[in-house]
Amino acid sequence: MDDTDRQNIQEAVDNCSQGSCSISNPAAFKTYIKYCMFNLDACEMRTFGQIAQAYWPVSELNILYNQDIIDVQRAKNIDIYANVDGQTALDIFYKLYTNIQCSFDNDYDCDSIINAEDNCPYEYNPSQKDTAQNGIGNVCDEDIDGDGIKNPR
Repeated sequence: MDDTDRQNIQEAVDNCSQGSCSISNPAAFKTYIKYCMFNLDACEMRTFGQIAQAYWPVSELNILYNQDIIDVQRAKNIDIYANVDGQTALDIFYKLYTNIQCSFDNDYDCDSIINAEDNCPYEYNPSQKDTAQNGIGNVCDEDIDGDGIKNPR
């Protein structure tokens, strides 16, 4: 973990109320995974055979296990250095797909807004904020305020 990870973790801990926090975006999830990899007890996670604390992918395996996507015996036998066979990958992806509450055909960015009604169908934007009122969501709009000048990068 680097200093940015440590800072992000501290900010998350400071903003957490009564030890119950939600992960609101992919960056927070990535930080959570890194934190838990080195703090299994704090995250109420376990080891899996040779895959112990501070070893990748102990956090990921715990999440898959907690969501009933993999079982403990199978996780203990995973060789993290071997290639995954196609059937195993398909089985895991299918189980992940059934746990994600969106349709990939109708909601590409999984923000609960179907593509036909989404003002930015490829970028997660559940608020559908459109400051320029041009039908393009702010997260996709190169000119958020509609002044004819592109947003700074």
